[in-house]
Amino acid sequence: MTVKTLFLLLGAFCLSLPISAQTENTYHLRSSGGTNIFSVRDLTTGTLSDLATLNGVTSTVIGASCLDQTGGRYFFRTNLGILVIDIDSGTILNTIPTSNSIKQLEYDPNSNKLYGTYWNGNAEILSSVDLTTNTISDVGAINGVELTFTGVSTFDIAGGRFIINTNLGVTVVDINNANVLATFDNSNNVKQLEYDPGTNKVFGSYWSGGRERFASIDLNDGTFDSIKRLTGVTITYTGSSTFDSDGGRYIFNTNLGHTVVDINTGNILLTHPLNSDNERLPEFGIGSIPLPVELSAFSAQLNAQQAVELDWETSSELHHDYFLIERSADGQQWESIAKQSKATTVVGQRKSYHSLDPKPLEGASFYRLQQVDLNGQKSFSRVVAIERSSQKELTVFPNPAVDQIELSQTIEHGSFELYSLDGRSQKEQVQLLGEEGQGSRLDISQLAPGSYFLHTVQGVVKFYKR
Repeated sequence: MTVKTLFLLLGAFCLSLPISAQTENTYHLRSSGGTNIFSVRDLTTGTLSDLATLNGVTSTVIGASCLDQTGGRYFFRTNLGILVIDIDSGTILNTIPTSNSIKQLEYDPNSNKLYGTYWNGNAEILSSVDLTTNTISDVGAINGVELTFTGVSTFDIAGGRFIINTNLGVTVVDINNANVLATFDNSNNVKQLEYDPGTNKVFGSYWSGGRERFASIDLNDGTFDSIKRLTGVTITYTGSSTFDSDGGRYIFNTNLGHTVVDINTGNILLTHPLNSDNERLPEFGIGSIPLPVELSAFSAQLNAQQAVELDWETSSELHHDYFLIERSADGQQWESIAKQSKATTVVGQRKSYHSLDPKPLEGASFYRLQQVDLNGQKSFSRVVAIERSSQKELTVFPNPAVDQIELSQTIEHGSFELYSLDGRSQKEQVQLLGEEGQGSRLDISQLAPGSYFLHTVQGVVKFYKR
């Protein structure tokens, strides 16, 4: 770890955040007793969690869903219009009434709009939904086009291209004017299209010779590639597919369950049995799964005896067992230095904890909490850091200072670094006073007021510029 990274961490981790875990998920609807439920499935463990019951909501178009990963929003077409759902809580954020039967929803983060199509009696119309103003506008008619698979669409964000299956084949449409940019033969009826920006291909499956096969169509030249036979696989819901572009994984619902396929080989990587036959409209995304403990504060402070006081507080605990206090010299290799199972004080649901590190490391000590619940599940807090410098090795005077500081050691120009609290180098803003690039005084008159870290071969010291 470089010195710059170390001090950037010191600034970045001064605030404590709740314990949470980032997971690879699919978000979707499922039906239970005639009621739609918004659910999330952890792709690693297969765990299905129901987030919210959507009373009075029915999905009207199979495949008409999409996800805004950055904003954490799931969109789908319902009897009430287009619903916007928070992916972490399942809360309905917005309902956008629609007078037309817009389907094939795709989200464009560049414009914060949804795109889809509907039939007006004469032509297929490309339409947009502005999520800032809730305004629905027709972009234009996609001339000569009729859809062959409702819900079979995908989107090229960087190119602004809406891609659908039509009577012409795989049809690529410009979202700005509804012009058809290209069409590619799809006589094999590849469905469940998902676009991969890394290869400029669409991937999907098709039925041939009594078997489902995984295939791709190259949008550069239309090359069709039947990648692999999916032995024992049949499709349960046309349009129930999604895509992990970073991991190169195609995800869809089959008779085997939630099925994940490697786009390069066509190999089935994993399957998770469906909770019910009615799981549909999956959308892949990265989400935050709440864990049994909500950590509301975590801090570290060096006391007068040069020991580190560690304090943290929880606002709620469920199935919690104990905390391990972990320490590191570089923020990468960690060791457990203490175990804490009982709170110091309890006020209502709020619990406070305290631990002491009597012998912190020289230089930087990084600390984090490992929370362990009753069934052994583990999670980690964010990191806090303490800088412990040896007063015998390096000191500065005066501190705070205005124009100059005097060092307890002679240094050379090339042997020190100076950083502000945000990790930015400030070396060019100071001047070493002395002959031939050596000296024991620094001119700091050009520095802005604030705290700084001076790093030399003798050690690290913090000073304040008035």
